[in-house]
Amino acid sequence: MLASRSLDADRGQYGESLAEAISPATDASSWDAEWNYEVGKPLVNHAVKAHDDAVDAFRKKLPKDTPMPNGLIFPVRKVPFTAARD
Repeated sequence: MLASRSLDADRGQYGESLAEAISPATDASSWDAEWNYEVGKPLVNHAVKAHDDAVDAFRKKLPKDTPMPNGLIFPVRKVPFTAARD
């Protein structure tokens, strides 16, 4: 577990090596750039969407002008789909 966290500490949110991502070799505005990053078409991460929808629903239930409590987590897990389909 610790080795995994150590590896994660050197990775950005897109899985890129932070050492490479902050290097001048990847700075597209630099004449010394050797690499660049490209962004693909937008996709829906359904786990993130479910999380964000749950947070939004929770926030709407709070009294007006009440801040979100600190420290809340909204665990996300994959479960079988059970809703009726038309």
